[in-house]
Amino acid sequence: MRIAHGIRFSFILAALAAVIVLRPLRGGAAANDRPSPGTLGLSLNVPGIGVRYFLTERYSFEAKAQTSKNTVVAGLRTYRYFQSRYFLPYMGMEADFINFKGDVTKGTGMAFGLFAGGEHFFARRLSTQFDCGPALIHLSNQASRVSVDTIEIVMNLSVNFYFLGGAAKERKP
Repeated sequence: MRIAHGIRFSFILAALAAVIVLRPLRGGAAANDRPSPGTLGLSLNVPGIGVRYFLTERYSFEAKAQTSKNTVVAGLRTYRYFQSRYFLPYMGMEADFINFKGDVTKGTGMAFGLFAGGEHFFARRLSTQFDCGPALIHLSNQASRVSVDTIEIVMNLSVNFYFLGGAAKERKP
């Protein structure tokens, strides 16, 4: 499965924006903040939405859905956060269900991926994040019963708003 040039270009722009946003910023409105256990958040990503819940200060889960022309991807992500002075680095795993329909073909698939990235808080309840990593993608055409397995690099950029729970609490540097 090849990614269309327009989508690839938007991912490059997203990556560039994330590098600018997630670079270590001194000071910052909430440089020592991190969500506390029980925090619930809404993520707006390119091109979808997610709901995240923090089990502890270091672990969170997210249910997400993304749509594009004739494609729907829905799945779960788990995050493991690390200590940092200026932003919150993390790594995680993702599992997604894929449904697609083209001019000639339609089918379903699965994606399993690993990712690493970081999250930067601009305020106690507002942050942006960027991550990327490899994903094993399996797609199968329902009509011809042809299937394809591939490994692609997946990038995610999102803006997060935390609205329930402790939101961000100050941590010691």
